[in-house]
Amino acid sequence: MHPPLSEHKHPGCYDLILALEECHKAGLWAKFGGACNEHKEALTLCLRAERLANQRENQRKAKARNAKAQAAWKVIDDES
Repeated sequence: MHPPLSEHKHPGCYDLILALEECHKAGLWAKFGGACNEHKEALTLCLRAERLANQRENQRKAKARNAKAQAAWKVIDDES
């Protein structure tokens, strides 16, 4: 199961989203018969890579934010 698939949330994977949606529109037999599995797997890998990149970026930002907070607390402790 995928998260909500919208262009503004997943711009790097949008072409794969469209391919999967087109495959699903081809009919129920294609959808449930496994014809769309390649599209779904490619989309899953793309979304995973996007999520991991976002996670790394958020961790980098959190480290910078925590370092700034620690520096502020150090200044407060030194002044006390």
